[in-house]
This record gives sequence, structure tokens and C-alpha cells, in this order.
Amino acid sequence: MVAQAEEQKIDRDPTVMAAVDAVRREVLSRAYVERLTALTATPSSGEVQRFYLENPELFSKRRVYALRELRVSVPAGREGDIRTTTDKAATLDEVAAWLRREQIPFKSDSGVRPAEDLPLDALKRLATMREGQLGVLSSPGALLIIQVIGAREQPVDEASAAPLIERYLTNRTREKVAREALRDLRQRAAIEYVGEFDPKGRTAEATLAPGSPATTPATQALSPTALDKGVGGLR
Repeated sequence: MVAQAEEQKIDRDPTVMAAVDAVRREVLSRAYVERLTALTATPSSGEVQRFYLENPELFSKRRVYALRELRVSVPAGREGDIRTTTDKAATLDEVAAWLRREQIPFKSDSGVRPAEDLPLDALKRLATMREGQLGVLSSPGALLIIQVIGAREQPVDEASAAPLIERYLTNRTREKVAREALRDLRQRAAIEYVGEFDPKGRTAEATLAPGSPATTPATQALSPTALDKGVGGLR
């Protein structure tokens, strides 16, 4: 199939060339990160033990929670009202009924979730909540209103947790190294705009052709988000 594609010059199709280049950039950027982080030191036994002791909610006091949840899309200026209503409500159903009356969109869910499947900040809050209690947690772009239906303890001893902690700490260090490298690359990067992307060229073009738009579609596409995608593999 590859031979046929090359014979029919499909590999020269602009869309195909762009796709191949995108894959190439992704592979190269991942390889760069892997090589950069390959020599990351393994955490010491002391670091592993310290993490175990500092996070009892995950290990020595680990629980499995039965939860009901409302993920609320918060309209501008309504977060305070939602929190106040939740504080006064006795059940999650009361909060859901109020949200419907106020026409505030939300999604409901329920299930059993072990401690390791929950964000660490949320886990620390859950550990202090009693059965039936409501709580409000912040999440990206929304509020998460939860009710603890029940919880049972399933602790994990230090010996069993050690390999997991070691892998977690290693990955966290590698991520930090990669982020610092990316920040350094961005600070040292020199970007030169040429042709239709050159601001000076656009100014001259606008002068020669009164009434023409100040930027072309191609120039508009050079937003910070678009530039970030070019180094997305380093994230």
C-alpha cells in the first residue's frame, strides 16, 4: 500500500504531507523528552516513606467511597449562591431541585471510587466528611457538589505502597524536568516572521492597498494557542 501511495504520488498531497510532518514532530518531541528525563534519579527510600506518612488518606487510612455528585456549570456571578444553597441543604436532591428552578445546568453521577481515583485535594476534604454530608469542590470550569453515601476503610501497608509511590515520584520529577526544559526553550527561542507573516510587510501592503484587512487569515492563525501546538509534544 505504501508503494502504491508513492507511485500515485499520494505522499506529495499537501494534506498527507502535513499529517506526516505532524507525526514526525510528535515522535521527535517525545524522543527529546524521553532522552531528557532518562537519567532522572530514583527516589530514595526516605522520600518514599515520607510520602507514605504525609498522605494517610491514600495509604494507612485509605477508604473506598460511595458518592453522589453534581457537576455544575457555574454562570457568572452565581458561585456564591450555589455554595450558600448547598450549605443549607440537607440532601443532594434539594440542591438539584434548586438548580433546576434557577435553570443552572448540571450533570449528576454516582458510584464507588477508591481513594487513588480521586484528586489529592478532594481526598483530603472527603476524609473529614461524615456520611450524608454535602461538600463543594472546585474543578476546572465547574463546581463539584458531592454527598458521601458511605465509606469503608481499605488501608494499604507501606511495603505494598512503596513501588507505586516510587513510580509516582519518578514520573512527577520527570514532568518537572520536562516543564522546566520547555520554559527554558521558550525563553531562548527566536522567532522570525517572513513573507506574509512579517508585520512590516503587512504594514507596507496595507499602505499600498487602502481598505484591505490588516491581517490575512494565515496571519490570524498565528495565535499563542497555535504556536503552543508546535511544541505540544514537550508538555
